[in-house]
Amino acid sequence: MSDSTVRNAVPGDAARVREIAVAAWHEAHAPLIGDDHVEAFLAEHYTQADLRDAIESANSVFLVADCERVRGFVEVGPGDGDGTWSVYRIYVHPDHYGEGVGTSLLDAAAAELPASASRLRLVVLAGNDRARGFYESRGFEFVREKPNEFDARDAVYAKRLDDTV
Repeated sequence: MSDSTVRNAVPGDAARVREIAVAAWHEAHAPLIGDDHVEAFLAEHYTQADLRDAIESANSVFLVADCERVRGFVEVGPGDGDGTWSVYRIYVHPDHYGEGVGTSLLDAAAAELPASASRLRLVVLAGNDRARGFYESRGFEFVREKPNEFDARDAVYAKRLDDTV
């Protein structure tokens, strides 16, 4: 990803962030939970207005990987109040899988967190082997599984921030 830059997202990125979310959700999640669940989730959580609000929020870090066009994004915000921060969402457009975009986004997000942040936590569909492998290869450790809203299972992961992301 040497030709990409990770930067703070701006409201004008919302449309491209939504495009990435749509492509990534269909690629990774539709085989696990079905297109209807994916479309309903995207309609509820990925409107351009909601994304602009998230991008402008002072309570989270919202970054994009940009190389003439945004390739991926990450949003990280406060978690449990014990120094844990949560990766609310991180997606890379499927055309750019394997290029280091996700790693660059995680590294940049971790670098933006306050010194009091000691741990990152995230939740991924338990059946999403590609994402689980990505997180595990970056030092995230499996914590537990839990049911989710799609009649499937989520896998919870965590990583200490003093480890290299």
